[in-house]
Amino acid sequence: MQLIAVGRYKQCADLAMAVAENKACEDRERFEALNALVELDDYRIDELIEALASSQAGWGRRIVRWVAQNFYPNNVTEDQLVRLLTAAPSAAVRDDFFPSGMAAMIERVSVNRDRLERLLPGLLALTHSLVVVDKELDSLNDQKGRLQASYILRGLSVRLLQEGSRAPELIEAAVLGYRAAEYSSLDNERKHKLGELIDQLPADERRAVFYADFVCVARLEPRRSTQALFGRLISRGPLRYSIEKDGAWLLRDLADVTMDQARRSLLLRMTTYLMRRDVPAEIDLARVAVNDSPALLSELDELVNPSVPTREILEAREQERKSASGLSATSSSKPATGLNGLPSGRSLQNDLRWLWRPVASDAPSGICQQSSASGRAATKTYAGTVNSLSGLLADR
Repeated sequence: MQLIAVGRYKQCADLAMAVAENKACEDRERFEALNALVELDDYRIDELIEALASSQAGWGRRIVRWVAQNFYPNNVTEDQLVRLLTAAPSAAVRDDFFPSGMAAMIERVSVNRDRLERLLPGLLALTHSLVVVDKELDSLNDQKGRLQASYILRGLSVRLLQEGSRAPELIEAAVLGYRAAEYSSLDNERKHKLGELIDQLPADERRAVFYADFVCVARLEPRRSTQALFGRLISRGPLRYSIEKDGAWLLRDLADVTMDQARRSLLLRMTTYLMRRDVPAEIDLARVAVNDSPALLSELDELVNPSVPTREILEAREQERKSASGLSATSSSKPATGLNGLPSGRSLQNDLRWLWRPVASDAPSGICQQSSASGRAATKTYAGTVNSLSGLLADR
């Protein structure tokens, strides 16, 4: 079959066809016969590929995978490719090789963007059907024993973002692909690249990323606790939120009185986290945005000025202080600047404690930890950003 393909001996086309249809032949022989028909440009190859895509009996799973990986885009359409991937049977063990190879192929194959955008909806739907909540890893993950479609979705999303696509499904696809690559994935390099591309999106698309990510984390938090949702969005999501990039749309949505109270509560927590909480002029922006809701105003006060801690909280803090006392000697020798250039009063550790601190409106109880009031470190551009945000709510 290889000789027929290389030499393009058209007089051997019937022989190649006979081998391709012979269920008694080995998978490798049948695939090489299919490849020979492709090289001969034999019209019957279209019929055989459609038979594979339609899951007709008599074709081994390895042939299905080889055709998907080697015959797209020249001999396989986008619809057929999705059906071939759907037809790929479940594997007995976790199999990263095939989906990773498919992702790499899509990233580099010579095909125009329009065709890749036509592939996106079907691949997104397939990935949605296969991604599940992995309770053991506390993350979204590809279903064990099934095709790891999120690998392929990540590859396609990276390619389309790099090419400047604005396909309607792209942000949803990119976020789902990113979230499904949590701790269990061997696809970390592609996930990192995807995260960088998502974080470079303009403000209006960053807003869409937030809401797509909210859908993902809501699957992990059935009770929809504002505190838990906020923690996942800030600490594990694809966006590195900042008041400069996200303040405008956060305030606009926070001021939307048609939005449900729980969603506005989440937006309020994010807004106050990004703002300098010791600067009244900045907090007033959030206050104006929620002045229609006494409950949200009360929550804002609690976020900015936490309640006096209870005896139990003080005891827990003291216990924490004692357990950390052994590290005080080494930490005292460090410079006043904290991790990532944060001032010593606004360390990453303190920020994460504030991030998980419950407020009165949250049902779960926990240890309140007030962060210091030194604020975010983007001082050079921050003043101009706050001035521009102030105009957003001037008419309210």
